[in-house]
Amino acid sequence: MMMQEKTLCKLCRDEADELEDFCTECMCKVPGFLLEALTVEAHYVLGAFGDVLDFTSASIQGDWVTLFLSRDWRSVESGKSMQIKLTDIDWLTVKENFK
Repeated sequence: MMMQEKTLCKLCRDEADELEDFCTECMCKVPGFLLEALTVEAHYVLGAFGDVLDFTSASIQGDWVTLFLSRDWRSVESGKSMQIKLTDIDWLTVKENFK
């Protein structure tokens, strides 16, 4: 009998839920679109600090989120990254849903 290899959570490296890329704990802690941005490059927007940030992908290290910006934001150039605290995110969606 062939043993099935366990899938690891792409965020915390614990065992992922069956048919998922992430474990239950990470799926409860991190907003769904942000989890998506960790693995799928697309256009996302989020609200933080009373502003809207436009980004294409993200990574998470502990309580910090690195956003890879898709357009200039204040003094940060397009194509650059910035870090914000996960708790500073007020809302998040894919750009197509944002009006």
